Amino acid sequence: MKEINRILIANRGEIALRIIKAARELGITTIAIYSDLDGPDAYHCKKADRAFPLHGTDLQDTYLNIDKIISMAQMAGVQAIHPGYGFLAENHLFAEACGQNDLVFIGPSARLIQMMGNKIKARESVSKLGVPVIQGEVASAAEILEKSGAIDYPVLVKAAAGGGGKGMRIVGGEAALAGALEVTSREAKNYFGNGDIFLEKYLDPARHIEFQVLGDHHGNVIHVNERECSVQRRYQKIIEESPSSWLLPETRLRMGEAAVGIAAGLGYTNAGTIEFLVDENQQFYFLEMNTRIQVEHPVTEMVSGIDLVREQIRIEQGISLEHKQEEIRSTGHAIEARIYAEDPLNQFRPSPGNVAYYREPDDPSIRMDSSLDGPARIFPEYDPMISKMIAWGEDRTEALHHLRKGLREYAIMGIQTNIMFLQEILQDEDYIENRVSTRYCDRRLDHLTEKISLKMAGLDRIFYASAFLAGTLMAGNSRHQSDAPRSPWHAIGYWRQCAKFRFTMGDRMQTIEILSINRQILRFRFQENDYEISGVRNEEGKLIFLLDGEPRKAFYARLATGEDVVEYQGIKLLFKRWDALPEEPALKGSSDRDEHNEHMIVSPMYGKIVKINVKENDTVAKGDVLMVIDSMKIENNILAPRKARIVKVLKVKGDQVELNKPVIAIE
Repeated sequence: MKEINRILIANRGEIALRIIKAARELGITTIAIYSDLDGPDAYHCKKADRAFPLHGTDLQDTYLNIDKIISMAQMAGVQAIHPGYGFLAENHLFAEACGQNDLVFIGPSARLIQMMGNKIKARESVSKLGVPVIQGEVASAAEILEKSGAIDYPVLVKAAAGGGGKGMRIVGGEAALAGALEVTSREAKNYFGNGDIFLEKYLDPARHIEFQVLGDHHGNVIHVNERECSVQRRYQKIIEESPSSWLLPETRLRMGEAAVGIAAGLGYTNAGTIEFLVDENQQFYFLEMNTRIQVEHPVTEMVSGIDLVREQIRIEQGISLEHKQEEIRSTGHAIEARIYAEDPLNQFRPSPGNVAYYREPDDPSIRMDSSLDGPARIFPEYDPMISKMIAWGEDRTEALHHLRKGLREYAIMGIQTNIMFLQEILQDEDYIENRVSTRYCDRRLDHLTEKISLKMAGLDRIFYASAFLAGTLMAGNSRHQSDAPRSPWHAIGYWRQCAKFRFTMGDRMQTIEILSINRQILRFRFQENDYEISGVRNEEGKLIFLLDGEPRKAFYARLATGEDVVEYQGIKLLFKRWDALPEEPALKGSSDRDEHNEHMIVSPMYGKIVKINVKENDTVAKGDVLMVIDSMKIENNILAPRKARIVKVLKVKGDQVELNKPVIAIE
């Protein structure tokens, strides 16, 4: 048995916190690392026993820097490193470096990471074991283009070293092939350091079903049943569940045997996931193997009762698997929803920024794996996932009920999230009736986003206005309300009786007349009707009050800009007063105005420029791709708004850009 009493976690965010929890339960000391962006006050650093700085902001200087991390591990006196997922988790050079420096890598061998990390080699290895693989074409981009006319479309262009939903494009015909090959190869080179690509026949309709496997160093291999991950957007899983209620028992048995056969045949150790695509006739095909703990591992833990991260550590301590295959059971149903910093009503643009208020639901049926414990900054340099909400129930219907309720009571204010989108999926008849495939989101996207837009248009604005008034005027004990002397509330004093004031609610200008106010009751006139607010309580940003005697509740916070946010059941409205002095001058100069005119293209997000397609004096047509900006690991095309001449390109490839800042001048 290997002695492991001190572990370095080569990661950040919620997975670092998950590893800390498992290690602590085993009595193991945990060492965290952090970039200059995260800083020593990051949630995972506060929870670890110790934390060390990596010094730097770029990924290559921090969480992807093998030499730095190995040096930190040696300095901290650890025996093992847990890579989590993402970053270096599937980098065989990192696993090799650990071994070369007498450090235990908590994962499989470097040889297997390298083999299964290359999708081409993985297909070949699995095919030799007798497991079906999807028809594909392994060749260079030039060779693929030479055969473009003879290809059986649609196909999937994939990165050989890809994973995590990155480096994939569906191609429906010959005309789109060259562009897809170029973009996928560039994405693969940027994210995985390997631009090799291959073609695979696109299977549609299909479901994405994966099996969790565990292997120890004594030749024991088991699977811990399946997870269904068919609900995806841009190949990124957003909802996962276990078990799959669509899968037939005989198919489940054959797939489980195939998964164990692959892991055993490879001599695999530690935790891994065998991913399959399953067609409508329940014929399954090997897709890929992930040689790490998965983001969605909690749904397996919730129904099996097995702590997978704990098992990972115990395996590397030389301990045999705790369970035999026949002992594995699935109890109840678990569903996980991933919460991302993105805007569903703005083409899911990444939404990094400052979280001003954060509150998780209080429900014993809900498990939260989150990177946050309160106000924090979401950085554009990292993945947009904020947290995972996992609900358990006796069956799928009950689990769905708990997850819907949990999302309604989950508040993240200051940035946009996909919570509203998740709520619409969970209420969608196709999802409820389990009529899903990997194209579910593509097929239902317009319908789901339209439902969000209709809800926003039909909001009960009286309720939101009441919550705004309750928060700003009557909830003085809130730590989320400004007490700073520079606040406009101090500057203009308490509102007088019969005062009228103007404010924007969302995108609409509104006027409210305060009829009377004291510490207990506020009466006001809004849209020609009179209302009364009373009984206001503020429980750390959760407002509870009576509106005309009816109990109401909402979340309320003030942003650093002086604006207020009210959130109810995942829907946020921003309030800005126009009768109070701002805390900072509205414009510090004319430059802000100049940035937003018809002759200036501004960046719609924070990010990094990865490609520029134009130069001075080029003429472009409406819809032409001017540049590509990478934000939160997603490439975003910046399009020409009209026919124009390029006057000046203000940035170069590799530059970081800020939200609403100029990047190209046009005539």
